[in-house]
Amino acid sequence: MALSASDMVQKLQGVQPGQTVFVSYLAGREPTDRQVREAQKARREGYPRRWYFGRLERQWTTQKGEPVFCIFTHTRDNETDPNADGNYRTFNPSLGTLLELEVIAA
Repeated sequence: MALSASDMVQKLQGVQPGQTVFVSYLAGREPTDRQVREAQKARREGYPRRWYFGRLERQWTTQKGEPVFCIFTHTRDNETDPNADGNYRTFNPSLGTLLELEVIAA
């Protein structure tokens, strides 16, 4: 069952940037060609493209009043910096489907 925006806000309440999180998310839009290429890391490492694992960067509310959060995920390549250990992704449960959000560690 999908998590709502209010579920997401509750789960992230008090969670500080830098904490490790796991996210399972189905995007609400078609991916760009670049996003598809960067997601090949997930395929190479044998897990679904909807899985993201990394550190929480920040949370905010969009101009439309939608709560969102950004993580630096280790499950994506980075075309801008091929030596990076991942890339940034932002999640909006009002746009896509947030299937899971777990805070793993501080």
